Amino acid sequence: MYFRDYDGVYLTEYYDDKPDLNSADPVTVTAGATTTVNAELTPAGVISGVVTAEGSGLPLANIDVNVYDAATGSYASGDNTDGSGVYRVGGLAAGGYKLRFYDYDGAYLTEYYDDKPDLNSADPVTVTAGATTTVNAQLTPAGVISGVVTAEGSGAPLTNISVSVYDAATGSYASGDYTDGSGVYRVGWLAAGSYKLRFYDYSGVYLGEYYDDKPDLNSADPVTVTAGATTTVNAELTPAGVISGVVTAEGSGLPLANIDVNVYDAATGSYIGGDDTDGAGVYRVGGLAAGGYKLRFYNYSGVYLGEYYDDKPDLNSADPVTVTAGATTTVNAELTPAGVISGVVTAEESGLPLANIDVNVYDAATGSYIGDDDTDGAGVYRVGGLAAGGYKLYFRDYDSIYLGEYYDDKTSLASADPVTVTAGATTTVSAALARGGRITGRVTDADSGAGIAGVSVRADRQDGSTPYGSATSDANGYYTTTALYTGVYRVRFSPPKPYYSEYYDNFRYGDDFTPVTVTAPLTTTHVDAALRTGYFISGTVTGSGPLGGVYVTAYRGADSYPTSSAYTGSDGAYQLGPLDPGPYRVHFKPPDLHASAWYSGATTYAGATVINVTDDVTDVNANLTIGGRITGTVTGAGGKPLANLWVYVYPAGSVNSVASGRTDASGGYVTDPGLPTGEYQVKFSAPAGYTAEWYDNRSSQAAATVVSVTAGVTVTNVNAQLASYASGTITGTVTAADTGLPLSGWVYAYNSKGSSVRSVYASGGSYVLNYLPPDTHRVRFSSLPSPYVQTYYDGKPDLSSADRVTVTAGVTVTNINQEVPVGGTITGTVTGSGPVPGVYVYAKRVVGGWNTKSTYTGVDGTYRLDGLLAGGYKVQFSPPSPLIGEWYSGTSESAAQIISVTLGATTPNVDATLTTGGFITGLITATDTGAPLPGAYVSVYSTTGSYIMGYIYANRDGEYQTPGLPAGNYRVYFNVGPWVFYLPEWYDNVPPQTVKLTVTVPVSGVTPNINAALDRGGSVSGWTYSGVTGQPLNSVYVAAYSAPIYSYVGYVYSNNWGFYQMTKLPGGSYKMYFSRNGYKPQWYDRAADFASALTVTVSAPNDTPDVNAYLRYPYDVYLPLVLRGAP
Repeated sequence: MYFRDYDGVYLTEYYDDKPDLNSADPVTVTAGATTTVNAELTPAGVISGVVTAEGSGLPLANIDVNVYDAATGSYASGDNTDGSGVYRVGGLAAGGYKLRFYDYDGAYLTEYYDDKPDLNSADPVTVTAGATTTVNAQLTPAGVISGVVTAEGSGAPLTNISVSVYDAATGSYASGDYTDGSGVYRVGWLAAGSYKLRFYDYSGVYLGEYYDDKPDLNSADPVTVTAGATTTVNAELTPAGVISGVVTAEGSGLPLANIDVNVYDAATGSYIGGDDTDGAGVYRVGGLAAGGYKLRFYNYSGVYLGEYYDDKPDLNSADPVTVTAGATTTVNAELTPAGVISGVVTAEESGLPLANIDVNVYDAATGSYIGDDDTDGAGVYRVGGLAAGGYKLYFRDYDSIYLGEYYDDKTSLASADPVTVTAGATTTVSAALARGGRITGRVTDADSGAGIAGVSVRADRQDGSTPYGSATSDANGYYTTTALYTGVYRVRFSPPKPYYSEYYDNFRYGDDFTPVTVTAPLTTTHVDAALRTGYFISGTVTGSGPLGGVYVTAYRGADSYPTSSAYTGSDGAYQLGPLDPGPYRVHFKPPDLHASAWYSGATTYAGATVINVTDDVTDVNANLTIGGRITGTVTGAGGKPLANLWVYVYPAGSVNSVASGRTDASGGYVTDPGLPTGEYQVKFSAPAGYTAEWYDNRSSQAAATVVSVTAGVTVTNVNAQLASYASGTITGTVTAADTGLPLSGWVYAYNSKGSSVRSVYASGGSYVLNYLPPDTHRVRFSSLPSPYVQTYYDGKPDLSSADRVTVTAGVTVTNINQEVPVGGTITGTVTGSGPVPGVYVYAKRVVGGWNTKSTYTGVDGTYRLDGLLAGGYKVQFSPPSPLIGEWYSGTSESAAQIISVTLGATTPNVDATLTTGGFITGLITATDTGAPLPGAYVSVYSTTGSYIMGYIYANRDGEYQTPGLPAGNYRVYFNVGPWVFYLPEWYDNVPPQTVKLTVTVPVSGVTPNINAALDRGGSVSGWTYSGVTGQPLNSVYVAAYSAPIYSYVGYVYSNNWGFYQMTKLPGGSYKMYFSRNGYKPQWYDRAADFASALTVTVSAPNDTPDVNAYLRYPYDVYLPLVLRGAP
């Protein structure tokens, strides 16, 4: 039961003292009897007041007063003011409320109490039970825009024209109205200011426009509105053109309903408008300006083929239609009956129909996607709208319980069986899907054992190219992957912060992993992961306030690798990590006019503060200042705007870009982030057919004009007109030699010097290599679907033997077609005591070793290497421990048998029978911290120094285990991997240059505890500069040689900012060598050779800094001054 006081003096309630119907107590009524239900109502609060006009103080009638709950924003109640401006809102519970005052006539501006623009900023009003709270309001007079809209020429008033008003500064919609029968409109509620108007006729009889006779909002004339006054704005609309017609069925001539008709601008291809045909097949598209248009007719039901007018396949080839203002152009169309593919999808094991199976249809010739449908509850699908021809189908289970397949039971689009479709007929194609296998497990915190939610799990098949499986861990850390084919998988765990990613089982990097075997439809269980946390750098970025969207990057010390990055939130806060211990520099790049900076406050990498991370580091903050910017326009020949080109800004003489911008459709660009006060040089990238240049029309940075920038100021008119170059074109097709079907892949053009000058993707087998400089070119076809092999034109195996294609400026060389052969194949089986899955099989071409292939054996121990060029190969088998790896028919590469491979043929039975050996295990840690060094790796050598095996990575606990080894004596070498501040060594704690201890491995079983504690090494660091400009120079080759005996030790390259750090150096004396292409090499310090170079002393584990180099051009010559005519 519901009790309500219409006067609002008491609060409404449901029996018995309940707030709503759902919670109300039920009352039982008996026939013939009276049930007594009494109620006590609580006194309500009231808000009342007077609304008057600001300035005059006159009361305002018919003002709508709305009351909202201050906490939730929910509407509570409301009232309208009477003739005296008085309102009263009762029935309010005690609490806080907000009020809105709205004038329906638009003569006064809307406001929230007290004089606030919106509900969020409104002042709350406190209401007490049984009492009246007085809230008065003074409303500001609004401005009004009013006028008459008429037809151009006749001057007749136009009804139902939409008039929209936008804020001139922001473009935001402000208000609007429709014209009445006299063409009059009136838009109130406008604050004083500037506005723009749009007039639009939804009937399409007249053209829309922006005031005053402008095509868009940007170019519209602004209109000034004054508070309390009416601004008159009239408009005359131009009669529009119309396209109308009838769509019928080809053959029968019957009208077709619900055909979608779209109209496009013939010149730009932009969509203009559209309509659907009615029951009589009639459509009408109005509101068209005089000009040329193209039309598309499309049947969503798929019973008829879509087409472009007049009977064309695409927009480019469509016939244009001319439209005249105020006239109707008739365009009819006859649509051809389409073919249909339909069928039933069932479960292979039960025959039951499967719902929600996605069926995709592809063009059999080009591989292009055509259309799709989902099966219904009966497993039925139907894909219509198909032209007569060949198609291929793919069936995919959205729920990922069943394995996807191509028709008929194929694993790839290339191998799928084509289906023939006939116009007007239905082709039946059914499929039975097999249930997939799965991987399940749990992801936990390595320290606490608690489950981790939201971990992304991905399983990639290593013995084939079928789709990967994926999952996300639940609230307790458990996961189950999507359906998987039978095979061998690598499983990766990608967690949210603060955890590190890892690969199963307990490996940090993907170079090493424990293979997981799946046999469909069975589930492989207990593929678990215990994840570790790393350290974090965090802070806040501010300007005039918190700055959101700032891109923050942490660069690791020695190699300055960008280790972690994040964007600041709206509060300016960010967090980087997880991070390994070590030195980092942090860079802040804002998305606006604030200038980039390094922590703390530096403008250059050299000035950045190094953060030594040994724990979480907080308060790495930045306060960014406003910078300057550069703007301009980039055009081509004849002043044509060039869009989507990048413009880069460099400090004068520097090789590092510090800001950039991208040109828009008009060729204009604006750089960001902001630039500190200074001198800069600007580089303009170029599209194909044009030459890149530096400002101002210079070919190199050395010759570029310097642009001076002042913080807070925009430098304008830094323009470029790029020069085009004479070019020609090569076109052709790529097809399969065995089937003649088109192949998609990459096509490359090489000039007469062998340099790649242009590449393009041949989608559907057709390619166009344009903007080629005049020359003799060679063409390569690669990245083709398996089993096709890379080929050079015309059917040649390599670049040196490829046929030359002569390109002349302004000429297109056609029919450079290539039939691509099927590659050769090697197959075999790897066994031990039975089939061995997860064996890495590697085929190396004896001549031209770049053409290598690799795979893993499957569950049954078989493997297949296809897409091989003709020639001789050696095959290596690398199994999991403790099996012993080998080459085919040989224990080493030199002894391995060469296998002959022929194009299009399979070389079978390249088998291996592996035996179990002994193996070595151990632990790799850091001497200074005792912490494990995951990713450090082990190599094994014979006692004579012959390399046996390598890259045996330590897992997250620093543990490693070698593959099987024949019984014998070995030497074990420990390399640092990513831990560049540590020294490699031989077992047992022996430096690389000294005598190595041997490790004895038995016939079978483990040789344990071959451990290494790596010492921290010393380092040499410094900066490489251009001796010409004084700016940092990147990519300088820096090599260290021991001194006084000339012996090469190692090398690094200077990073993007000219900094280098040569690590892994034992204490001792060294000499440093510097070189870079285009510069004269030198020894430290500016010495010509090793003998005269200065010696640099390293004291491990310390760094020897400031070993700098200033490189000059090789042609710099210094001569004595000679005065002509001197006595």
